[in-house]
Amino acid sequence: MKTKVSTILVVLLMLITAGGVVACGAPEQSLEGMVVAEFQFNGGVLDNGSTNITGSIYHAYAPDSLIIDISNYMRYTFTRYGYTFEGWYTDDEFAEDTKWDFAHDRITSDVTLYAKWVVQIVYSYGVYLVEEGEEPELLGSYTVQAGDRFDDKRGYGSNLSSHDRTFMGYYSDKELSTPWNDGFVHPGGEESTEIPVYVDSIPGVWTFVSDYDQLTDAIDQGRNIMLTADIDCGGKELFFGDFGSKLEGKDLDGNIHTISNFVVNNSNVSGSTANQRNPEYSIFGELQSSAKITNVLFDGFTMNIVGYATTRAIRTSALALGIADGAEISNVTVRGSYTLTLDPNADRLETTADDIAQWLKQVSFSSYKEDEVTINGFSAEITLKQD
Repeated sequence: MKTKVSTILVVLLMLITAGGVVACGAPEQSLEGMVVAEFQFNGGVLDNGSTNITGSIYHAYAPDSLIIDISNYMRYTFTRYGYTFEGWYTDDEFAEDTKWDFAHDRITSDVTLYAKWVVQIVYSYGVYLVEEGEEPELLGSYTVQAGDRFDDKRGYGSNLSSHDRTFMGYYSDKELSTPWNDGFVHPGGEESTEIPVYVDSIPGVWTFVSDYDQLTDAIDQGRNIMLTADIDCGGKELFFGDFGSKLEGKDLDGNIHTISNFVVNNSNVSGSTANQRNPEYSIFGELQSSAKITNVLFDGFTMNIVGYATTRAIRTSALALGIADGAEISNVTVRGSYTLTLDPNADRLETTADDIAQWLKQVSFSSYKEDEVTINGFSAEITLKQD
């Protein structure tokens, strides 16, 4: 067969191989003395390392040659999203006896090969956040195998800080009536199947606290704290420091909890001289503008106030050393005993026992504007003893 040399040689992409000439774009004619194999991609994408090719590609070969499988050639990749490649066929209906065998079948005349794709079957668990009055929101999904149990390994449901919510549990229904069965396994099947898992949550990012160690850890990490039990501190020291988080004493069942049996010591630790010259005593340092303390009883604790020989002024109050604009206090009671010990040589002390007694009835030592700080229901019940 003698034909005119085709413009296949001058198309955009060309590959010279041991088997022949490869080109993208329809040829006008075959190369002289050669036959052409057309690869129809059927939605696939061929990546040759520099260009993504769609549609089809052509190879020219000497007659009676083996054809190169472009889907498995050198650095080439041949893909279609959501599908698995099954091979090349001379029949666009993909009859089994028309599958091309690249190890044995030889090209004798122009031929068109069609890519066969099979839809991938994907099994997954979808994690959905349920909020009242809203449609469930997909937080993420996990691809699994048939028989796999649900495992929120990426924390889609358990870490809801970006939604300003706290995880409460997994459920199998969006009404949140049936807790998730940890023994459930994915059933698999002949079609892609997503099993939905629904997440219950509450507004705000909270750390649930039920003992002294959990409380101090949460304080150190600056977390919002929700008490789930009365906390007996066992006579240990407790100081919240400068506080810009939330402390909520009412648990989800409506129980209001107590923090009790702790000691408040001098919190001025900037240096030994400053420590004794200007000692400070309170449960909190400064309540920052973002602080919110609600529904808490501080009970049965001891505040040991000491005036040293070098002491000039003592700062103390029932709850905090200072309050920034925007802080909120609601339904908070402070009930404890305060012991004042003065060194006989503390003759320069500017603070009197009466001053301390007065400050220990107040929320804060520092003055603040009542219209810029929200205080609804605060009381301090004081027993003052002077050694």
